[in-house]
Amino acid sequence: MTEKEIVNGWCDRFFINNRKGWIFPNVFFAGFEADILEITGSGYCHEIEVKISRADFLGDMKKSRAFVKGIGENVIKHEQIQSGKRVNRFSYVVPEGLVTPEEVPEYAGLFYAKKYPCTNYELLICTQQKGAPPLTVEKFTNPLETGLKSCYYRFHELRKNSLA
Repeated sequence: MTEKEIVNGWCDRFFINNRKGWIFPNVFFAGFEADILEITGSGYCHEIEVKISRADFLGDMKKSRAFVKGIGENVIKHEQIQSGKRVNRFSYVVPEGLVTPEEVPEYAGLFYAKKYPCTNYELLICTQQKGAPPLTVEKFTNPLETGLKSCYYRFHELRKNSLA
């Protein structure tokens, strides 16, 4: 199972369930990339981090940036998440059995991804193993603008590459 398959399956589920709000794959904000960012119609954010190997999962806790514009120096991603300065909720989605709920930090949720064969395609189902607790009740200012900016730049990068 690849990261792309999980991201696409999660996004497909979002649209199939007809959720209100927006979903952005691979959006860059607050100095780090989010594999999936869901924004509810009322402005709450849920970041979903996709991991397909144990090494990648274990290394995620150590991510930091020497400087993030507007935030300051030596920003550690998971300190930012835990303090509620990044998103309202944070979860991991991994292939089934890759990590246990006990291995996931107390401030994070966990979903298992598993493929199910259907007639003409494979369906990806993500089942919740551990709920993501609320990290803050504050709504984020302009989360939709963050997603739209990311799409804008991605569109122009694709445009540029398709003309090459």
